[in-house]
Amino acid sequence: MAKKAAKPPKPLDLKKLGVKLEDFELKPELTPQEISEQQKKRKRETQKFINTFILALSLGIVIGAILFFVKDAKLAIAGGGGILVLLMSINYPYLAIWAFTIYMPFSGTITYWIGGGNALFQLAKDGFAFPAYYPIYQEFKKKKLPFLIPKGLSVSLQILTVFLVLTFLSENVSQQFSSKPNGKPILMAIIGFKVLLGYIPLLTCTYSLIKTKVQLVWFTRLHVLLAIAAAHLEYCNIKCCHQEPAKERIT
Repeated sequence: MAKKAAKPPKPLDLKKLGVKLEDFELKPELTPQEISEQQKKRKRETQKFINTFILALSLGIVIGAILFFVKDAKLAIAGGGGILVLLMSINYPYLAIWAFTIYMPFSGTITYWIGGGNALFQLAKDGFAFPAYYPIYQEFKKKKLPFLIPKGLSVSLQILTVFLVLTFLSENVSQQFSSKPNGKPILMAIIGFKVLLGYIPLLTCTYSLIKTKVQLVWFTRLHVLLAIAAAHLEYCNIKCCHQEPAKERIT
């Protein structure tokens, strides 16, 4: 009996494998004129960045010097650095989100080591994120893209906001206008709103931050390095805490 012919293998579905055909397409070579235009564009962007940084740094130094003579060095560092971060974040929002990502693992160290627990240093991280929200929101609005990603969070956020408003009106406002207010209830409520709702736009900002495969790889490797650095800082902190009592016993 004649053997049956073997069936040809089924072609691979590249879409299911996550392979994009665009990655294998040969891109046309740029003409010398296009290369020259790209180089000029990079020079203009670099010069604009340098000018913005010099302006922000100059204003930060002026504000810091004023605060140094009026108050103290810690407030001068917080005020001058805050002006620098604020202006750079408004003009370069995506760079600000990258800076926020890098700063967060070291925020506690900077707050208590340099700032001595000063409240202004605790708000330093907000100087990176909050000014960057508006430019990114405007960009999404121009492109007609939804700012809240994923959309399924909208119902949960509405419920959370309603509970926060009810708590604010029933607890914080009543405590503030009572005969003996305990602390600053309205200020604490504002900080609570900031903590619970203020960082939700980072979901969208971080999503839009990663636009290419190279940026994704760099983003993941950066987090590995930050985790190692944060763990090393914690190890040094624990080691110092254990050595201090020993020195006291020796003396």
